[in-house]
Order: sequence, then structure tokens, then C-alpha cells
Amino acid sequence: MTEDDPFTRRLNATGFLLQLALEEEIRARAIATGTGAFSVPFDSCEREVPWRDPVTGDEGYLDLVIRRRGVFFLFECKRTKPEHDWLFLVRKRDHAQASGTVLCNQPRHASPSWVHAKIEPAAPVSEFVSIHGEGGDRPKNGRMLERDAGQLVKALRGFASEEFERPTTEDPPAFVPVIVTTARLKIRLYEAEELSVADGTLPPGEFVEVPWVMFKKPLTVHTWPTGLKGNRSELRFHREPTIFVATAASVADLFMGLHVGTELVKHTPQSTAVSR
Repeated sequence: MTEDDPFTRRLNATGFLLQLALEEEIRARAIATGTGAFSVPFDSCEREVPWRDPVTGDEGYLDLVIRRRGVFFLFECKRTKPEHDWLFLVRKRDHAQASGTVLCNQPRHASPSWVHAKIEPAAPVSEFVSIHGEGGDRPKNGRMLERDAGQLVKALRGFASEEFERPTTEDPPAFVPVIVTTARLKIRLYEAEELSVADGTLPPGEFVEVPWVMFKKPLTVHTWPTGLKGNRSELRFHREPTIFVATAASVADLFMGLHVGTELVKHTPQSTAVSR
């Protein structure tokens, strides 16, 4: 049989090969670079992890969950055509942000809490994306990514709630959701004065390829916690979880190098429980 036989094509059309390759890449990188205290590549690794969202009751499976140094990385794999680009619009002041909103199991809280944490290394932050369409150069407006991000947030809540209930003597973990894609990620930095109010366009500019982006956008699945008070600007923080979007080729670097300082809380943590 040739590599292009119909059975191989059927397998290559699935997404689980990317999931398996991702796990092996992270494992190999962790073992190759691990020394001393980090000679063990990671604390745990699971694939096809079931979850149930305590808010909506929705259920599903996480592609891959790996824990390292007190942080759970929750991976959702999205295989696309390699020539496709995801274009993120990034304001220049947000090109290297070193903080984000993450879910954390904190002591003395009744459920997992959203906190504003220090994140290193810094990364570009965006809430707008144009995704290459399946038909020629026709772009999509990013609703697909928003949908996937919303689904991942539900999975995150379900997994974190289950982990919260598990008896353990370990330090409370943080949870980092990551959408992995085989597409290229490019950012367009802009200043407000570049935007045209006359026709809603930008002038030609430079698009820079990046390994990952922090996607932050209010998600409809992420409802306000019970008893949360404040103006709309303050409440918006609790509806903007940080979702990492990373290229498949860079995920091992993200996994090995990301540091989440959940001890650096800038906002009062709130429960993820919501009113029905």
C-alpha cells in the first residue's frame, strides 16, 4: 500500500492523530530538557478525559490533560489545512501582556475561582480573529473560535469542579485551557488612529507570525457568579477567561515554559457557581 491509500487518507482526515502526536511531542521535550527536580516530565497525563459542566449540564471529552508544576493544561486540538492562517488583530499596547484570567482551586473557597494572575512569558492578547475559510480566500469572522473557546470553558469548569472535590494533599492547582491548531497564527498590530470610521478598514500593514496568542473575549457560556457586585467594567473581568491559542509546533515550548503565578491575585476571587 502507498502512503496515499484510502485507509491512510481516512485516518489522516481525523483529529486524533494530532492529539496523539501532541502528547508524544510534549513527552519527548519534557524528558529531553528535564533535569534535577524536573527530571520527571510531568505529574500526570490523560487523554480523552470526560467532563460535565456543573453550570449547563453539558458533557464531553477533553483531548488531552497534562499536569506539570501545579498547573493543569487542558488541550483541545483543531486540525486545519496547513496553508491556512488565523489572523488576530492586536492593539500595540497589548502586544506583550503578562497577565490573564485563570481558574484556580484556592483554599477556603467553596468552588474553583477565577483570578487575575501573572503569566510568563508575555504574549499578544486579542479578542478579534479572522479565520481562513474552507472555500478559497473567503474569511470567517472568528465565530468558530469563539464557539470552540466557549466549549473549552465549559470543559474547564467541569474538570476543575471534579478536581476540586477530589481529596488531596497537593497544592491547589491552576487550569490553563489551550486550543491547538495546525494553522499559522499571525497578528496585525494597530493603533486606534489607523482605523477608518468612513469605511471600517485598516491600511496595509505588517502581519507577524507568532507561536501563540492569548484570546480574551466575553463568552456567553461564562455567566456571572452568584452574589458578584460591581459595575459592568468590573464584572466584565469575570466573563473573559484567558484561552491560549497555539500552533501545534509550539505547544511543547508553551507547556515547558509557561509560568502561572496564581499567588499574584489582583482581583477578589469569586466562585464559579451561578444563578439558575
